[in-house]
Amino acid sequence: MPISNEKEFNRYLISRDDFEDALKFLKETLHFKENSVAYEALLLSAVVYYSRPFSPNEIKSDAPATSKIDFADMGPVSEAETVLHKKLIRIRNKAIAHSESSHYPVSLSPTTPVATSQRFALSAEQIDIALFQQLAEKFQVLCNLRCGTFALNSKRRGA
Repeated sequence: MPISNEKEFNRYLISRDDFEDALKFLKETLHFKENSVAYEALLLSAVVYYSRPFSPNEIKSDAPATSKIDFADMGPVSEAETVLHKKLIRIRNKAIAHSESSHYPVSLSPTTPVATSQRFALSAEQIDIALFQQLAEKFQVLCNLRCGTFALNSKRRGA
């Protein structure tokens, strides 16, 4: 779906940079063990940056960019990519940006004054890093192409 106005152009340009940052974080994960704090921090950052374009960003109607991009407009994507995308958005929404109890289970023993809790760990989510990189790169390139096409067409129109 081509970009139709400057607000969409601005969102796609911001999104391109978000996907590029996600790719940088993913590349760095390769230098660390999966159970390390550094790996977890880098993967968390990659999930956040990947998810930003698909999350509402602008509140005001006169903002210089549209609120978000639509995943349906980013196709074609494989079934595996769609499953991963949904997983990443769920993780971002329920475990990173918010702390829903389903991802942070807690309990109080009925017989003793002991409470237990379990921290969320991205490494336990078994994210396919290679597929994640492939998807983020696909979207980064698509955003770049759409922005370039819009800018070229705008110049031709004299805008």
